[in-house]
This record gives sequence, structure tokens and C-alpha cells, in this order.
Amino acid sequence: EKLITSKTKAILTVDYTGNMANYDEINKIANEYGLKLIEDGSQSFGASFSGIKCGGHGQISAISHNPMKIFGALGECGSIFTDDDLIAEKIEILRYNGMVNKEYLKFPSLNFRADALQASFLIEKLKFLPSKLKRREEIAERYTKSLKDYCETPTKTKNSERVFYTYTIKVDKRDELSNYLIQKGIENKIQHPLLMSEQEPYKECRSFTPNATNIVKKVLCLPIHESLVDKEIDYVIDTVKDFLINSK
Repeated sequence: EKLITSKTKAILTVDYTGNMANYDEINKIANEYGLKLIEDGSQSFGASFSGIKCGGHGQISAISHNPMKIFGALGECGSIFTDDDLIAEKIEILRYNGMVNKEYLKFPSLNFRADALQASFLIEKLKFLPSKLKRREEIAERYTKSLKDYCETPTKTKNSERVFYTYTIKVDKRDELSNYLIQKGIENKIQHPLLMSEQEPYKECRSFTPNATNIVKKVLCLPIHESLVDKEIDYVIDTVKDFLINSK
């Protein structure tokens, strides 16, 4: 809230790792200042907050369907949700060079149309999304039950039902654990090792991110894909525990 100025047009929230933001509080701020709320639910598609599904909180909600996402297409693709007819009309025009009826140019824009083939893939994959989310939740519950006494495990926003785009733990000896898992044949990922505020174009924002600067040194993503079998999950758990117990 302290960053809002007279130039602020909107609040953009990013649901990270599959956990949704506190939209009750954020909407209060947006309404108080007369700002639009743009919801990036790319990592939380299928989750809900206060009984409202991801994609239903912002005036505009943007979803990436990159193949890496839980609800991913087989190529680059994305979708936008809105209940505002005027916004919907403008977005529809902006997605194809700002053109109306392929003849009349109304706004300057680029070509952002999703390929019809990708839309077809998504329609078909939507049928399997509930089972994918359920299996990921089962894996996450198994991880949390076994690891919660050894490291900091994922939580969820109050009044929400999250999804597990990633399963991210926090440990002090993160780099050592990451290397140990790789040696044992377990792929893992540090997501993301460089903050936006550490990138050259945004270096003036470094003073705004003290919490993220501390957290990014500790986070590590464990395997969470729905295709994992129980034997593989147990191996990950035992390997993580072995390192954490012996590194104290």
C-alpha cells in the first residue's frame, strides 16, 4: 500500500507456487484507491480463495498455459478472464493487432492470438486437471508429514485451497542439499535464484525486497509431478531427511 502513488493504475498480484494471495485484503486496498486488480493465476489455476476459484478475483485475470504449468498447452498459450464487457471487448481487439473485423485498426497492438490447436489441447486436458491436482496434493501431504520436523514446508493462505505447482521447502544449507540430491539422482530446482530486483533493469527496486532477498537463499523445489510413484516419493523423502539429520 505504501508504494501507491497518483500514477498507480492497478495492483498486479502473482499467485506463487500454487498458493493464492489474500484477495480479501488486496481488494480492500484496490477499492479504497480506485484501482483495478489484475490477478496472475498462472501457477494457481485450480486453487480457490474464500470459495472463489483462481481467475475470479481480479477485474482482469491472466493465466499462462505454458507447457510447464499444471494446466499447460503443448506450446505457448495463455488466457484472460474478465466480467467487464468493455475490457473483454478491448482485449479481443488487442489480441489481433488491434484490429476489428481484420480490416479496421482501433488500437496499436501485436498479434497475441492463441493457436486454435493449443485451445483444443487445453479443452481436452481440462478433463484430467482435477485428478492431476489431487495427485499432486497427495504427494505434497506425504512430503509435509515426513519433512515438517526437519525443514520449513509449504503453507497456504488462510481461507484458501491451494494447488501445488511446486513443492518448495526452506532450508539453511540449501545449496549443499541441492547438490546432495543431484548426486543421489534426484532432480531439484532453485526457483528463482535471481530476484527481479537483482536484475540490472530493476536495480532501483532492491531496497523494496528485504524479505525476498532473505528467502531466496533458502528455497528449494522438490519433485512434485503427478507421474511420480510412491517408491520415488519415499526415496526423495529418505534422501532429504538423511542430509538434514546428518548436517546438523
